[in-house]
Amino acid sequence: MTDKIGIAVCSHFFHELEEAIRIAAWDRVVPLRFPALCGKPPLTLEKLKTVSGPRFDACSFVHILGGNCCRNIRTDPTTATSVQVHVFNPCFSMFAGETQIQSLCGEGAYLLTPGWLAVWRNQLRFDGFDRESARQFYGECLKSAVFLETIDSPQNEVLAREFGEYVNLPFRTLKIGLEYFRLLLRCIIGERELSKAYRISEASLTDARSRIAEYSMMSDILSRLARCHNEADAVGSTLELIQTLFAPGRVNYLKWVGGTPASDVTSFPPLDESGRTAARARLAGYTAEYGKTEDGEGFFLRISCRGENMVTIEMQGVAFPDNIDRYMNAGLSFAPAVGLALANIRAYTELENQLMENRSLLTTLQNDIDAAGKIQRALLPSPDERFPPLEVSWHFSPCSTVGGDLLNIVRLDKNHVAFYIFDVAGHGVQAALNAVSLHEMISSFLRGGTCDRTQTPESYRPKRVAELLHEQFLARKLRYSTLTYAVIDCSTGIVKYVRAGHTPLLLKEAGGTLRILTDGDSPIGMFPDGEFEEKELLLEPGTRLALYSDGITEAMRFPSLEVYGEERLYAMMYATEKLGIDECVSEIIRDLNLWLGETKPRDDISLLVIDMGKAGSAI
Repeated sequence: MTDKIGIAVCSHFFHELEEAIRIAAWDRVVPLRFPALCGKPPLTLEKLKTVSGPRFDACSFVHILGGNCCRNIRTDPTTATSVQVHVFNPCFSMFAGETQIQSLCGEGAYLLTPGWLAVWRNQLRFDGFDRESARQFYGECLKSAVFLETIDSPQNEVLAREFGEYVNLPFRTLKIGLEYFRLLLRCIIGERELSKAYRISEASLTDARSRIAEYSMMSDILSRLARCHNEADAVGSTLELIQTLFAPGRVNYLKWVGGTPASDVTSFPPLDESGRTAARARLAGYTAEYGKTEDGEGFFLRISCRGENMVTIEMQGVAFPDNIDRYMNAGLSFAPAVGLALANIRAYTELENQLMENRSLLTTLQNDIDAAGKIQRALLPSPDERFPPLEVSWHFSPCSTVGGDLLNIVRLDKNHVAFYIFDVAGHGVQAALNAVSLHEMISSFLRGGTCDRTQTPESYRPKRVAELLHEQFLARKLRYSTLTYAVIDCSTGIVKYVRAGHTPLLLKEAGGTLRILTDGDSPIGMFPDGEFEEKELLLEPGTRLALYSDGITEAMRFPSLEVYGEERLYAMMYATEKLGIDECVSEIIRDLNLWLGETKPRDDISLLVIDMGKAGSAI
């Protein structure tokens, strides 16, 4: 079984798969195809094996990518080739992402790809359509034909236009390229490779620990050998020990690697070329563990470790030939320790090389996480953007490179501004990915409509936004998130908001009290029957509204295990009421950091503060 990875797609997408593999130069990735029958009948693993033939059997692992036609594939864990099925709904989502594809389908678009277009006439005949019935069928439920141009080809656009004319649908081209698809394949392949590398490293480390335990039993006489870190030092220590114990006239040393003797022998004192050739042949021919030399005045030791030859050492002309039997017994007593030491040093060298490779991999992974952190920070409000008559200031600091908190403020039109803050359950990369998904969902709502006299866009209705997000979270089975989403009418100061399980809103009235708004405790995506209530508040000139994450109030310092708490935050709202909005945010964060001292925050910290100008100013 070769170490190849197979990726199988239907024939409609096979050209894209081949092109992506070619661009990435994945030599170990084998493209596989199965018939594009769209579930009529459903694809089976046996069918894929049949059509792929030896190419399938040549792979140690096969990833099957497709739509609902692949949903019911039954994998067999007893087969030599492991299989994983990746279902995309719809299957076009592997090229542009589910959100974009669902949006196109929601607009009544019939999606076309190069592979389908190449056989569109045969496909219509397969489905039982002629021109008249096709126009009637497609015209009932579709508004347009959209060609997803994954690979640039003028012929594809001609075919797409011919299809549009044939079924009487307006036609347009959407250039999507292969970048998304290549990234998807890289993630699928990379996850497999990373898991494999981890298992290999774990196995290597487990084996190394076992060897180290064995080496600790070496006798005191070989303690110097145990301290050696390279084979040259170990050989020197071994030869010094041999010279001290046996006083041979000559020592010949032949190293073995992987069951093969080295090309040359090392001798002390040195031999000429013909002498080295003869010595190598003699030492390579010793098959016993020990024995006397042919002249009876020396002996040899074949030192091994776990059945693998490490070195063969020949001692010629020992000082007292009558003691050879005793010398051999002494040699046999330290030979296992020498073998272990040499095996240890070679394993140590291999592990050092593996460690260097692993460190390089970890550096690459950390760089990827750092890049993800930069992308996440790019989703935050621009520091230079202004929202008059509102004054806005914010702070965001994840507890690691990436986090599950995000906040934003967006102008919807001349008079309306939307702002929100959310906290996705969990921490680290997974929470950050979910946070980016949630941000993208909200952004799609903000881009989704324009305000006119007949219909209010979804983004102006906090309750509807929360409901749509809740539906998306449940459909995608994402971890729940707390959220506060609000829209302010700058002409009136009226703020409509939904609090979905997030921390309370804090409304500091000019020279007055601090109102703590706690309505709404159902997080997004937690309960299938979750309900969300839309509330209103009035943000008058001189008042201040604060949204924050529980990373502030639940911040804990050690070793006292005290939490920062709501009361301290409320006190800071009073203490900073006469400060400008930027100074207010800075003072709250400064107070939190001083209170934490040397304790590192264990949760993301987010704070968004909004003022409606100074008291008496116009809205």
